[in-house]
Amino acid sequence: MPLGNIQNGDLGPLEGKEDEEIIIHCRSGKRSAAACLYLDSQGFKKTVNVEGGVLAWRDAFEAE
Repeated sequence: MPLGNIQNGDLGPLEGKEDEEIIIHCRSGKRSAAACLYLDSQGFKKTVNVEGGVLAWRDAFEAE
């Protein structure tokens, strides 16, 4: 789900899930952090940003 959609209030599948844990990721962790901040401001209680994004996950878990 693009950050722009979230910031425009187009929450789609997230609507009605304000009390559920929402794990958000992007490539580097910056857009997902912004998405978490926005969702938190809209009443979501359990947003989780994957810090460093997919790049950090790849670096930590990629087989050599």
